[in-house]
Amino acid sequence: MEETALIESNPAKDAYLKAIRADGASENEVTHMLYLAEQHKLDPLLKEIYLLPFKNKKGKQEFLPYVSYAGLVKCAHKSGYFDGIEEELVFSPDGKILGAKARVWTKGSDHPCSAMCMMSEYNKGYSVWASMPGAMIMKCAKARALRDAFNLEGLYIEEEFMMPAPSVSEPLKQEIREKKRTAAPVEDDGEEAF
Repeated sequence: MEETALIESNPAKDAYLKAIRADGASENEVTHMLYLAEQHKLDPLLKEIYLLPFKNKKGKQEFLPYVSYAGLVKCAHKSGYFDGIEEELVFSPDGKILGAKARVWTKGSDHPCSAMCMMSEYNKGYSVWASMPGAMIMKCAKARALRDAFNLEGLYIEEEFMMPAPSVSEPLKQEIREKKRTAAPVEDDGEEAF
C-alpha cells in the first residue's frame, strides 16, 4: 500500500487503514496522519492520533488528524525534558468560568511555557462543552502550552475544534508526498512507533 510506505505493515494496521479509508478519508489525508504519527511516534491504534471528518467551506467532507491529550503528554515525556504541568481556571467576579491558564515546566528552564484559553474563543456549546466546560477549557490550555513548550505544531486536540477546522494546505500535502517519496529507511531504535 503506497500510503503506508513510512511504516511497516501488519494485519492490525492494515485493518485500521482500510476502515478509515472506508469512512471516506483520502490517500493524502491518511498519509498526512501517518506522517505525523511517524514523526512524533504516536500510535493510531491506541487513538493517540486519529482522523475526524468535518465539512469544508464548500460543504465537502474532509478529514483532519487530531491527537489525543494523552498523545501530547507522551510526546512531552519522550523529549526527556518534561518537568510538569499546572493548570487553573479563571473566573469572573460572579463565579462564571472565563477561561483557563496552563504552565508547562521543562527541565533546565527557569520559566514555564504559559498559555491561556478563553471560553468565548473555544466553547461553542457542543457536546461535553455544555456539561463540563471547566474540564474542556483546561484541556485546551494544557494542549496549547504543551504544543508551545515542545514544538508540537500541527498536533491539535479535538476539543480545540468543535467546529470546522482549516483544511490542510496544498503545499503541505505536496511536502508530505515528497518526504514520503524520498524517505530513507528509519533506523530501528527498539521502540515501535505505530
